[in-house]
Amino acid sequence: MWEFSFQMLENEIEFTRQNMIFVGMEYGLTHPATIFLSTKLDKLMNDLTMYESHSIHNREIEQYIV
Repeated sequence: MWEFSFQMLENEIEFTRQNMIFVGMEYGLTHPATIFLSTKLDKLMNDLTMYESHSIHNREIEQYIV
């Protein structure tokens, strides 16, 4: 379950990144659509960081559970 969610999040990050680059090149870096996608990408990357941090924390705790 976690691995599937992690892969989906990585895929969404890559899709949003590519879309942001396309929109930025087509309409400019200050266009509202580019800003929107940049903000979305920031949120997704923060989600990934939280996911990874949570995953590492759980592994550290599991080593003490017998």
